[in-house]
Amino acid sequence: MEQVGARYRARMDALPGGSPEHQPAHAEYVEAMYRHRNHDGDFWVASVDPLTAGQAQTGAVPVGDVRAAAVLSDGASHPGRAG
Repeated sequence: MEQVGARYRARMDALPGGSPEHQPAHAEYVEAMYRHRNHDGDFWVASVDPLTAGQAQTGAVPVGDVRAAAVLSDGASHPGRAG
């Protein structure tokens, strides 16, 4: 998601947050990201579509190495946005 987003952030990031110009630039960024979501070659996020589960990245860590864990949606993990 970060790699894809980096291609579309420049205009939005160059504008002051909350400015009238920033709002349409942010909308364009969100739309561009939406076009890349849950497609081969782009990035996958949890969805109601069961095919997305097959794209999950999984792994294992020895239990002794775990200090904390959290399961978050993209909305809950995004600073400044309600989950």
